[in-house]
Amino acid sequence: MPCSAGGGKIIVAGNFKSFDFNSTNRIVRLSIKDELPLNFFIFPNPTFGNFKIKSSQSLNLITITDAVGKEILRTEPMAFDAEIDLSDKSSGVYFITVFSDGGSKSQKILKQ
Repeated sequence: MPCSAGGGKIIVAGNFKSFDFNSTNRIVRLSIKDELPLNFFIFPNPTFGNFKIKSSQSLNLITITDAVGKEILRTEPMAFDAEIDLSDKSSGVYFITVFSDGGSKSQKILKQ
């Protein structure tokens, strides 16, 4: 009995001695709902402080961390776009992580 998965992995755990495909054991295929890829755009980048984030999906959470990983901002816009103000922060590179129902994705922004 062939078994195939569309590029995913099947993980089976336990203490098995044997498996008989002809017995009453059943293999059930579990599927994961296909999600659209999360795409977002930050502009302007570089920025002097104020910038916008526009997304293909609703933004559930946005976190911004500095170059050493310290979280400096957290917001939950629950919308397809957000306006962020970093004008009170030092110049440098920051990392924006956007979370949506489809996953998360990070991108760099340069504050001048």
